[in-house]
Amino acid sequence: MNRTKQKEVEQLLAEWSERQAAYKRVTAKRDRMLQPLREVFDASANPINEHAAAKLRPLEEEINALEKQIKSAMLAEAEANGSVSRISSSTAVAEISTTSRREINPQTFFNNIPVDEHGHAFWSCFSVLIGRAEKFLGSGIDRIASLKHTHNVSIRAKE
Repeated sequence: MNRTKQKEVEQLLAEWSERQAAYKRVTAKRDRMLQPLREVFDASANPINEHAAAKLRPLEEEINALEKQIKSAMLAEAEANGSVSRISSSTAVAEISTTSRREINPQTFFNNIPVDEHGHAFWSCFSVLIGRAEKFLGSGIDRIASLKHTHNVSIRAKE
């Protein structure tokens, strides 16, 4: 980076740091002022929250079990004949939404393209999943893998 641009970024960092410090001062003062109010509120609300939690816990368990049954029944039916996408009662609706994406099996692709067409355009169609390749090859992956760099800028205050 040239010296002029570096000085410009240094100035911007100094301004950023000043705003950060002011922001922290305002939020710290606000938090100090609210702390006694929060303590009173929490103490007052605690019995209400505990009472509600005791009633909500079994309901959440029942709701989760019912959702699991509904999803299981609908997915089983959809996989069997593909026709169920929506079932409704007078008070609720269950819908199956399907997302699809096209994909080609790499071996099928490879076998369906003549060898004389295996040039740069052909090979640019492939990407290897590092996690799976590492499980397959073990540490041997390091000799054939390359690093692709992505730059991100982080800004933080100095301690």
